[in-house]
Amino acid sequence: MKRRAPIVNREIYTVQHPSAVYGLSQFAMGYSTAKMDLTNDRVEEELAGSPMMCLHPDGYRWVLAGVSNWRIACSKIGDQRPRLYDQTISNVEWIKSTMAGN
Repeated sequence: MKRRAPIVNREIYTVQHPSAVYGLSQFAMGYSTAKMDLTNDRVEEELAGSPMMCLHPDGYRWVLAGVSNWRIACSKIGDQRPRLYDQTISNVEWIKSTMAGN
């Protein structure tokens, strides 16, 4: 799915969600709405690991800007919260090492 998502200001996010851990290598974007999972009567959000892709300035390629790093398991139905992403650029060495099996 392709759509525009707003970047959420770090200071505003931490005021609105004081219990959330927001690291320096993370960014918040868009809003995820909690909804009911009809198969098990739990409130679910997207799973961690969802990609944040951005169109490269050349207009032809997509790049992986970040990977969602957690979900809120105790959300109420209809809650809207920005999704936190780990910046891909901040984790390149770990990604390379993990993919190499080290």
